[in-house]
Amino acid sequence: MLPLAPSGAPRRAAEHGDAGADGIYLWPGEAAAALEELGSVVAKGFVPAVLASGPEAREQVLAAVHHLVRLWSGPRRMRRHRRHPMGGGVRALLGFQQLQSSFATQAKTDHLVDGWGMLDASRNGIGIRVPAKDCDRMVVGDMLGVQAHDGETWHVGIVRRIIRSEDGEGIVGIETIASAVSAASIDNGRALAEVLLCDPVRRGGALRVAHQGVSGDSAGGLVFLTQDGRICKLKRLGTLVRGRGYELTNYRVL
Repeated sequence: MLPLAPSGAPRRAAEHGDAGADGIYLWPGEAAAALEELGSVVAKGFVPAVLASGPEAREQVLAAVHHLVRLWSGPRRMRRHRRHPMGGGVRALLGFQQLQSSFATQAKTDHLVDGWGMLDASRNGIGIRVPAKDCDRMVVGDMLGVQAHDGETWHVGIVRRIIRSEDGEGIVGIETIASAVSAASIDNGRALAEVLLCDPVRRGGALRVAHQGVSGDSAGGLVFLTQDGRICKLKRLGTLVRGRGYELTNYRVL
């Protein structure tokens, strides 16, 4: 509840508010439903004028809506796996486009950032200390890849938390989504798109696909995947995550 009095401070309210208190109430459950409706409208290309801040407004609004719905829907997410303190340096690729370009060419890239330090790791996430200059370029929801200095595996993840210190350095929490990402292409009947596969391609199995922007699947959500000469059909199941410049979509391999 946000009190109307200038000296009042925001506070948690009982389920149906504080009797007699003057303020503005935010009910996350109701807000999530309204945001989902807004998202369905924006996804069709209709961005309300008050939110139309530029050519990337549609993508930015969809990313914000998806993040808030995930945050406000259902019970609060609890940490499921124990953190284990770790040390050592890591290098990173920031953003979907840098990841896609690097995995597609399998060549050394000039876009690596270095000087990051590992803090801890769990079964589905890692904590990393990031220099201020790199932290300034990141926001919650960004996709990135990290690799230990003494390792060869790239772990791809999504930024879930950024805590900044007074000197600007950040402690960044990353939810890992894949450790064996590969490049492929998807044809929706209108255009060919370069994508990243976050799971092995198995007939009848689920397949998470990271691609640029908002998905443009054909009628019925069917697309064709091409990788190393192999072609298979996929059916779209739904969007998992939207962020700056990318969407992570779940498909079924037919």
